[in-house]
Amino acid sequence: MMQIFLLLVLTVVIAYTASQNSMMVELRLLQYSIKDIPLYFIITTSVGIGFFVGFIFNLVTKFTLHRAINSKKKQLEE
Repeated sequence: MMQIFLLLVLTVVIAYTASQNSMMVELRLLQYSIKDIPLYFIITTSVGIGFFVGFIFNLVTKFTLHRAINSKKKQLEE
């Protein structure tokens, strides 16, 4: 239930951001440029990439802690 509520809130925030930042911009990266991209697309993509990177770091931390806990359990059994 909480996940549905958070998804709804996130959807409303994205919709509000899109309505307030609908202007077209040019994205430049080194020598490349992409013209006429909506600003809200850049904002939501950046947030999405941030969530993904955070998820990956969290996954690595959980895996490391899981291995450490299993190692300690084996030491206690001996």
